[in-house]
Amino acid sequence: MCIRDRSSSVTLWILGFGEDSKSDSFSLQIDNGKQRTVTVSRNTWEWRKITSVDLAQGSHQLLLSEREPGAAIDAIAFTRGKASPAQAVAAPCR
Repeated sequence: MCIRDRSSSVTLWILGFGEDSKSDSFSLQIDNGKQRTVTVSRNTWEWRKITSVDLAQGSHQLLLSEREPGAAIDAIAFTRGKASPAQAVAAPCR
């Protein structure tokens, strides 16, 4: 991911699905931050607001890893302000 113009507070959203409580989570780490558990929706595909984070201008690393078999992610979105994932627009980092 890339913050192009200036430091910014962004919100991370994940469109995910898990069949039950034994198949609904991933591990998440941004840059060299603390690894945390992310839980996705059960029995339905749904956008879930994961975290808000302040990021400096430049490139950043997002690491998602399987925690429970069967958990699925279809899309990831970063938004600013009150924007929802439907309002997010992807732009390349240059």
